[in-house]
Amino acid sequence: MSKTTLGFIFAALVYLLIGVTLGVLFFIIPATKALLLVHSHLNLVGFITFFVFGIAYHILPRFRGKPLYSERLGWWQFWLANTGLVGL
Repeated sequence: MSKTTLGFIFAALVYLLIGVTLGVLFFIIPATKALLLVHSHLNLVGFITFFVFGIAYHILPRFRGKPLYSERLGWWQFWLANTGLVGL
């Protein structure tokens, strides 16, 4: 797997871990329900989107039969997407 693919999948798993931890906190500390939007945003946008990006960066070049056009552009997308997710 390329570094771009691994970066996206690792980030997705980190966002999933944070989102699930927040979900568990809702049951332990009911006052944390104010973080419901953060929890859903991390799970939906963080985990699902980054996981789809990672899988796409792995599968789509194989469908075309050519290597990825630019790893550098993939890393730009990775960092911009992370910045956007955290910024929201």
